[in-house]
Amino acid sequence: MRLLLKQWAAFRGALIALAVVVLVATFAVTAWPRAVTGLLTRDVQYRVDAPPAGITAVQTSVHALPAPVDGSLVGGSGGWVWDYFGSTLEGTYRSMSQPLRSALQAPQWTARTAPLATSGPRAATQYQLQLEAFAQLREEARLIKGTWPAAYEPHLRPAPADVGSLPAGVVYPSRMVPTTAPIEIVMTADSATAMSFAVGDTRPLSMGLSAQPVKLVGIVEPRDPSSPYWELQFQRAHPSDVQLGDAGSRITATAWLDPAPWGRMQFSFTSDALGWFGARAEAITWPNLASVRAQLAAFLSSSHEGTGGWVLLRYTTQFDEVLAGLQSGGASLQTLLILLATAPLGAAVAVLVLGAELLVDRRRAVLTLLSARGASAWWIRSRMAIEGLVAAIPAAVVGAVAAVLVTSGPVDAAAVAGAASCAVLPAVILAALARPAERAPRPRRRRWRWVLEVLVLAATAVAVFALVERGVRPDGVDPLLVLTPLLITLSAAVVVLRLYPLPLRALHGALRRGRGAIGLIGASRSVRGIRTSLIPVLVVLVGVATAVFSAVAFQTERAGVTQAALAHAGADVSVGDDGLTTAQAAGIRAVAGVSEVGVIRSAGYAGISNGGGSDFVEVLVADTARLSQIQAGLPEDVRVPDLTHTVDGKTPIVVGNWEEATGPGDVTLTTDAETTARIVSATTSLGAAAPNSAWILVDAAHVPDGLDEPAPSGALVALDSAHARGEDAVTATAAIAKIVGSGATIDSAAAQAEVIRAAPAVAGVETALLIATALGAALAVMALVLTLVTGARERLRLVGTLRTLGFDRRQTTGLVVWEVAPILATGLVGGLVAGLLLPFAVLVPLDLSSLTGGAQPPIAGDPMTISLVLAVFVVVVAAAVALAVWIASTRSPASVLRVGEEE
Repeated sequence: MRLLLKQWAAFRGALIALAVVVLVATFAVTAWPRAVTGLLTRDVQYRVDAPPAGITAVQTSVHALPAPVDGSLVGGSGGWVWDYFGSTLEGTYRSMSQPLRSALQAPQWTARTAPLATSGPRAATQYQLQLEAFAQLREEARLIKGTWPAAYEPHLRPAPADVGSLPAGVVYPSRMVPTTAPIEIVMTADSATAMSFAVGDTRPLSMGLSAQPVKLVGIVEPRDPSSPYWELQFQRAHPSDVQLGDAGSRITATAWLDPAPWGRMQFSFTSDALGWFGARAEAITWPNLASVRAQLAAFLSSSHEGTGGWVLLRYTTQFDEVLAGLQSGGASLQTLLILLATAPLGAAVAVLVLGAELLVDRRRAVLTLLSARGASAWWIRSRMAIEGLVAAIPAAVVGAVAAVLVTSGPVDAAAVAGAASCAVLPAVILAALARPAERAPRPRRRRWRWVLEVLVLAATAVAVFALVERGVRPDGVDPLLVLTPLLITLSAAVVVLRLYPLPLRALHGALRRGRGAIGLIGASRSVRGIRTSLIPVLVVLVGVATAVFSAVAFQTERAGVTQAALAHAGADVSVGDDGLTTAQAAGIRAVAGVSEVGVIRSAGYAGISNGGGSDFVEVLVADTARLSQIQAGLPEDVRVPDLTHTVDGKTPIVVGNWEEATGPGDVTLTTDAETTARIVSATTSLGAAAPNSAWILVDAAHVPDGLDEPAPSGALVALDSAHARGEDAVTATAAIAKIVGSGATIDSAAAQAEVIRAAPAVAGVETALLIATALGAALAVMALVLTLVTGARERLRLVGTLRTLGFDRRQTTGLVVWEVAPILATGLVGGLVAGLLLPFAVLVPLDLSSLTGGAQPPIAGDPMTISLVLAVFVVVVAAAVALAVWIASTRSPASVLRVGEEE
């Protein structure tokens, strides 16, 4: 034991190096899964919070008809809509299971009438008001003018004399009798302006055969326009204006009355009681996402009984679809992040084995002495294992604690198991390698290596075939997809390591016929050290493969984001402005960086029908061949097609925002005459140039008769390659916005790309790819440095001998370069091949659409970028090796020989 303690003190440098490797490995093993979980949680919360409440809110409604006019008795409780609806929602909320209840906000509810006709200043316009009773209006809206409405006292028809003798559950619902006393209401400024309704004005509200006056007493505005209350109904804050063709238009606006008397007024209107639970994004995490989705599915599939059993409520939402997309996209992202760590983790184990071999090799003389004095093999192995534990356990604890401190989330069993494995693994490796010199392991028989290599190649082939045949699992991490990149890398390593000796031996044979001594000596030492070079070659190969794969994945993700941004914006820049002038269009063409402008004109409205439905659509006219060129960078399925040629004698059109158009087909356009048209696309993107209502696009050569003279309404703008990205694109967009004025709507691909990249997952994946590349380079550096240290004894003696024979420092430095150059070159070639194969095995089956914000992007690999990554990788490795070379070459022959003897 005393001898071992002295050895620990003498070789503490090797132990410290082992501890550093364990510390880094433990930190990575512990921090990476926690960082992935934290990233996925932030992304889930971001994406839950992004859609409008109409998508994520869980909603229900009850429809009520007005009371019969003949005084008939009806079943039901007199105040069920107003009195029981809210309490039912609250009871349902309290009965929800966790974590679903935490993922939803407390319920809100309101009641509103069907649109009621009123009067207005324009004869060609129909005006409608929708009365709404909302008890929390003062919490959701701010009064900016006038007063809040006072409670209206409705005059009700008298009940029958025998109403008190009604059976249980049967009531007489009284109807309001219109009076001259107005119902006080408030509206938003936009709605009041559209209705030409000023504060203090009174207008009649149709109630069957009679009218009830309403008086506007105040103007309100939303306190938070993004709250569920306002997002659920766009018409609450803004009026709707529906074009009716020759019949003019119909304006509908929302007005609020005091909710107190609604229970007595409700049977006078056709009305709806609406209730909803808004989503609470901050309560949804990646670990509980699956539970929230499952509980929400069970909740939606059941009917929920109201208070007193008065009605069964069913809830609807698109939130379940949002959660399903998040779970699927998150699983793909989690798989990508895990497989990024898989290959470096295997390389880290190889580096650990290399370090353990170095440590055991340094102790070989001591182990031989202990064995000669009677120490058993078990005793020697156990002492080496203890030595490994002494170095690894503190390092593992420090690494695990540091990982917990810099990441968020609870410490789970997986984190503890990973840290424990890192602490124990060095001891196991040291115990397995600890042998005295006379029992040093002989090279394994060649046939066992062949068996292992064949198994690796066969497993790779089976994994790739299975992945192609069955695809990726839709939920959770797919183990096959995680293991396939590692198997591909190992297969590349098998092939490379089999080929590695061939050029070395050929080079050695060529140098034997040459005149230089250093080249021959270096080649001879490389050939003799082929077996010991296998692990370094493997680590360098993994590092290069990871770097190349990361570069391709980074480019693919960036290209996908760019493509999705273009599809959303319609072009590099899109402009929507009903008042766009010809002079403004000419000004846009003159902006620096603008290469092409496609003006879109509006020719009025036409009727459209396809047998399944009919509607009025705005007819847009453009030079579609030019638009197609402007949208050349968009995916083909969203690009404006060239509509200059008829299809089977029919006018080709593109349709947008028309629900009846589900794909190509024939429709009839009605103006002064009927025109048969063929829908060729229903998914085309015009960005900001597209109207909010239904529209069709026709080429200027095929405008139907009977329409207005086309007037500019928007434009698609293409920027040249020098201005399409970055600050130049922002500058060009700002110049265009200045020309068209503040009333125009501007969208740009550059702005949409920034929106997509604002998602935590996008930045997280880009950072993970850079970390994986850096980790691969670091492991390669460590492997090469350990290789230099492992051969230090033999090299130092050889250098000392050569220096005494007259060789200069430059010549002896060449020996060190010869040790690492074949390893580095072989690893670079094999890693490049593996790195180029990995994207097709991983990124093609993996769904990246949720990450890029659009369709699945194609593999994008720029040779210049890959070359730059390899160059940086080589420079980093070469710098580390150069430092080791310089240290080795600056030692004097006497000190070299002395150190060799001490080791």
